[in-house]
This record gives sequence, structure tokens and C-alpha cells, in this order.
Amino acid sequence: MSTNNTNNTAALIAIGIPAFILFGKSTRLYKILHSWLCKARLKIQIRYSSLLYADATGSSSPIEVSGLYVYPVKSLRAVPLNVTELCSLGLVNDRRFMIV
Repeated sequence: MSTNNTNNTAALIAIGIPAFILFGKSTRLYKILHSWLCKARLKIQIRYSSLLYADATGSSSPIEVSGLYVYPVKSLRAVPLNVTELCSLGLVNDRRFMIV
């Protein structure tokens, strides 16, 4: 990601977090921020996944998934899955809770 995009992301987060705390999810700013961050995250994931397909010789080969896990509570035991769904935040139920 370029420095300009990083600065824009930091600025949006700096504005968005206080707005979310003060006004909640119903604000237009929250919806814009959430949409923008999801798109930025998707671009990063696509760029990263394209790197995974190239091996040391530069040829493309399929990736084999050997295990799929979610961590419903951050930093605690993983839950193995056979199938899962994606949402705007990533895998459903992955790191949705934390113990404080």
C-alpha cells in the first residue's frame, strides 16, 4: 500500500472511531467508512492471494487447504470447520469476542 493510501486510511479511522463512539452504527459516516475499509481490505487480500499462487520459479500452482479454523474468542482455542461463510469482516464468527 502506498504512503498516501496509508495516510488516508489512518485519517478515516481517526475520524471514524470517535464518530462511531458518539453516534453509533446508524451514522452515514460509519457506513461510508465501513464500505471503504472493506473495499481496501479486499484489494489487499486479492493482491496478497495473487502472491500465494506464484512459486519460486514464478509458475502458478493451486493451493491446497489442509485445515480451516476460526477463533471465536480472540487468543483462545480454535474451532475446526469443514465449511464456513465469508462476511464483510472475514470468516463468520472469527475473533468476534475478546475477554477483557
